[in-house]
Amino acid sequence: MSTTETENTSGARRRRRQARYGEEAIESVTIRYFPNPEPNRDYFVQIRLPELTFKDPVSGYPDFAVATMVYVPDARIVDLKTLKLYFNSFRDKYFSHERITNELFDELLAGLEPRGALLMMEFNPRGNVSTRVVTTTDDAFLARARDVLELPVTRPAF
Repeated sequence: MSTTETENTSGARRRRRQARYGEEAIESVTIRYFPNPEPNRDYFVQIRLPELTFKDPVSGYPDFAVATMVYVPDARIVDLKTLKLYFNSFRDKYFSHERITNELFDELLAGLEPRGALLMMEFNPRGNVSTRVVTTTDDAFLARARDVLELPVTRPAF
């Protein structure tokens, strides 16, 4: 990493950090999608991203979550590298648990147009309270995805 020195108004020198290549990739990310290699078959894809970070909109404190996406592809599948970078782009943004879950889900639904999908976000405990937010395309998909996610047979209380 290289730095440049600049002079501020008081004449003192300070260092300004240039963005690292990973930060540049995160800032400019667009999720890519590829053709489904088996479009005539229903199969589940489960993607787990265990390091989602963002900030609480009230306190500004960091929040942490594990995101688990399950979908049955139609015409497209998601590129995992750009998906990871997209999830990393939330690190310095402010969201409630509910808002970030639904925003991520809407973005993925728009790009994938899957036959069915579910996003489960499990948030680290804050103030001795843990939260899980689940959104799905429909209850029938939730029932089909239970075994993949190892969810309880009864509908979880949200």
